[in-house]
Amino acid sequence: MPARVSSISCALLALAFAPPFVAARTDTPKPDDARPSPAELLTNLLARAALVSTQGYRTQFTFTKVRVTEELDSKGKVTEKQESAFEVVPVNGRLFSRLVSENGKPATAKQRKAEEERERKLRAAAPPDPAAGKSPANSKRDYSVSPELLERFTFATTGREIVNGRDSWVLTFEPRSADLPVRKTADRFLNKVAGKVWIDAAEHEIARIEVRLTDRVDLVAGIIASLKKFDMRFEQRRLESGAWFNTLTEASIEARQLVMNKRVHFTEKSGDFKKVAAPAK
Repeated sequence: MPARVSSISCALLALAFAPPFVAARTDTPKPDDARPSPAELLTNLLARAALVSTQGYRTQFTFTKVRVTEELDSKGKVTEKQESAFEVVPVNGRLFSRLVSENGKPATAKQRKAEEERERKLRAAAPPDPAAGKSPANSKRDYSVSPELLERFTFATTGREIVNGRDSWVLTFEPRSADLPVRKTADRFLNKVAGKVWIDAAEHEIARIEVRLTDRVDLVAGIIASLKKFDMRFEQRRLESGAWFNTLTEASIEARQLVMNKRVHFTEKSGDFKKVAAPAK
């Protein structure tokens, strides 16, 4: 990502919802009966997330990832663009994103050396403990669905839709109140988002999320830094093997930092998934 792209915008992408990235099929579709309550759907979702966090399914696969960050002017014209391609591979019980190219050019010798050093440190680190109940993703961006997160919102089951060829229940959500507690910077953002969640009817995985801001977010004293717009879409797909993977994250951000406005569009796509390892025991 270019140095000129707002660091605040980058951090906000990390603070956005991140559902459990991968799971294996564990149940069968339920009959098309009465619409489930939000409580039932969320209970199933949390149970699924708890199971996935101990399984290490993510590190059974390799895949490719392409990340594009664009800075825009006030008319929406791209003024700066950064495109990075990665090969994602399992290393020591975690996923390692190895830089392959930037802006269409292969990684330089200096970049390859830096990647080799990062990989060496990861191999030397203690492997994750699935029994600890945390995802072995080893990523600061891995903000899983949790009861604490869900308690911030009110939910309503609004219908049923097809997402990527699969039946899903649709939940809408909005902040539970206008006066939610703020214990850390991320709370300022989470307290003012609303949107929709599509939950797979058969396997209780999040198939899609759409998030939007309900109001401006003051991050640092309002004048210094504030977030005026944040629209995000997140999708997961089920592979033939039964695993679920994040395949798309897309966000549009408009923020003010000091006296400058920043407009950023971010896209990250993953594909070419290949299973390379058996489940960890």
